Amino acid sequence: MRLSTRSATTAALAAVVALGVPAGAHAPRDAKPGGPTMDLEIQVTPPLAASVSPGGRDAVVAVDSFGNRFAVARKEVATSVVAPDPRARTMARAGAWHWFSSDDGDTWANLDLLPRGAETALPERSDRDVVSDGARTYVAEVGPVGAVVTPVVATKRGRFTPQAPGVVPVVASDAARPSLAAHGGTTVLLVTAAGTGGGSQVHASYDAGGTWSPVASLPGTACDAAADPRPASTAVVVACLAGNDVVLHSSTDDGRSFTARRLGTADRRGGDRGLPQVDIGPDGVPAVLSGMTLRRVLPGRVTAQDLRSEKGDYRATALAVSPKGRVGVAAYRLLPGESGWNIVVTVFTPGRPPVWADFAYHDPAGRSAASGPPSDRLSVDFDPAARVHVVWTATKLHSSELDAPLLRNVWSVRSTST
Repeated sequence: MRLSTRSATTAALAAVVALGVPAGAHAPRDAKPGGPTMDLEIQVTPPLAASVSPGGRDAVVAVDSFGNRFAVARKEVATSVVAPDPRARTMARAGAWHWFSSDDGDTWANLDLLPRGAETALPERSDRDVVSDGARTYVAEVGPVGAVVTPVVATKRGRFTPQAPGVVPVVASDAARPSLAAHGGTTVLLVTAAGTGGGSQVHASYDAGGTWSPVASLPGTACDAAADPRPASTAVVVACLAGNDVVLHSSTDDGRSFTARRLGTADRRGGDRGLPQVDIGPDGVPAVLSGMTLRRVLPGRVTAQDLRSEKGDYRATALAVSPKGRVGVAAYRLLPGESGWNIVVTVFTPGRPPVWADFAYHDPAGRSAASGPPSDRLSVDFDPAARVHVVWTATKLHSSELDAPLLRNVWSVRSTST
């Protein structure tokens, strides 16, 4: 008898728990000259037995000015209603995963957002994002029936307080991937609106996430937003996929109005969808990543750099710019003839060839027999010391019959170099 996907996943999870599979952390691979030196990878999803967990996917990470790390993720498909959670007061959760770490990512605990206890009462929404701006971190959850953004205010490392969530008046599409950008009292939430031709709706808060209102509508979908980190700046940028083009929408008035500029064709090599990601460095220059093509929007010109300095199929690339102006990129990579998808990361000066660190090659994140990596999203951010932090999804159990993961964990790692 063939089990349903959910039944098969539940049965497989029970079998692995019974076996007590050992944890997969290991000594990192030797760093290449010029590349980042990575520490040990740490499992973020709560362990039930060794490295077996309730499962998680599509993780995003942000680091505040004190070095507190915040991560959000969707639960595994089979546990999307209720998941066991040994870190929760009731040992279970219905809401999405929200975590924090105050020890540079060595350990992770639940982030208890307001209203308290909601993790056991409210089912998770469709998707989420997290961004830090100084001592403030914002967590967004967006679903077909609405969106909420919760500010978290830190006073030191390990001490922070969630604030009352702000309700964002948007009806998002089922496939909406929210994007947050924040600087000073301005916070921007970008979502894809429901309905044909809904485009990307920009909502903004000018009181640190308390109240929200719509401010602009941009053509294109799969957009990503960033705010200029310089103290006096009011610049916000949004990179969108418009057909086969990457378009940068720029605002100099905190997101109230935008001008558009076509940057070039989306990079879909190797099966990557070419979804753009954008960040702004300490020099105010926007950096836009599509696939493995990095573009920097300088005054009067746009530079393009191919990051494929090493062979392989790269997917779900993620971007961040460090406080030192260096660029951090992470991706799932499959090398010809190798047994699985690995996580690779690079930190480099724009214009110089990136050197990739394949720090977890002993334990691939996904099998090469799968049609793609275990998740279509991973994330990078930098801490105040300019060390890069990466979160990703790794497949624990994969169904060859369904060509789908049955159980995935969320992992994280930080660099020891800048």
